[in-house]
Amino acid sequence: MFTGQHLMNPYQILGAITLCASLFAGIVALLAMQGLPIISAFVIVYAAAIWFMLSLQRRARQAADCANHSYQRITDREANA
Repeated sequence: MFTGQHLMNPYQILGAITLCASLFAGIVALLAMQGLPIISAFVIVYAAAIWFMLSLQRRARQAADCANHSYQRITDREANA
């Protein structure tokens, strides 16, 4: 599944996690400063992040299915030739 792909090293992963956590906290703080209760801001940002991640996962799955379908057509064409 991961053959031929560049994998991230641990420092890149920790950096990405830190960046995402800082962005999350910043948006929650911004919403709280605008007068929204902190728990509401947290729930709204958390729900938006979950929705965003699920949509990215769905797009990746669709792209993989499309790539597998194209590969299967090429394989079938070569088998019939």
